[in-house]
Amino acid sequence: MDKCSKENIIEPRFMKLPKGPHDIAVDENTNTLYVSCKNSNLILVVGDTAGNDPIVKSINMKSPSQMQIDQNSKRLYVIGKDDGKIVDTETRDFVQRDDHKTSTFSVRPNGQMVLDPTRGLAYIAQTGLASIEVVDVANGGRVKKVIGTKKSPLL
Repeated sequence: MDKCSKENIIEPRFMKLPKGPHDIAVDENTNTLYVSCKNSNLILVVGDTAGNDPIVKSINMKSPSQMQIDQNSKRLYVIGKDDGKIVDTETRDFVQRDDHKTSTFSVRPNGQMVLDPTRGLAYIAQTGLASIEVVDVANGGRVKKVIGTKKSPLL
């Protein structure tokens, strides 16, 4: 079959986004797109809907920026202005702790995150700081270790 056949062409869909789209993450298991809108304090959940509006849900969060998704644990990790939060990609809500409060993890603003889903760790570098925080996102979100560097890993 020809790769350029009519059956393989995807029609583009355009949508109006709130102010400040910052980052995207794709959940390949559910064909869902997450968009962090930093200036609008929203995380948009965009799904494959038959309706006119592809936005399935809006999640409120203060200045969400970078996002990483863990396909296996069905979790979306989001850095915000004051903390990091975890979204359950099945319920599309924040993960709750045993005391019914939203589960958070320690971050400083303007960080860059790399997720290690196998170990349940996030490595977060902060602009202007000469260190990398190792955060145990699988068990409470506490800073497990701080790795000093000679200068900021981020320019």
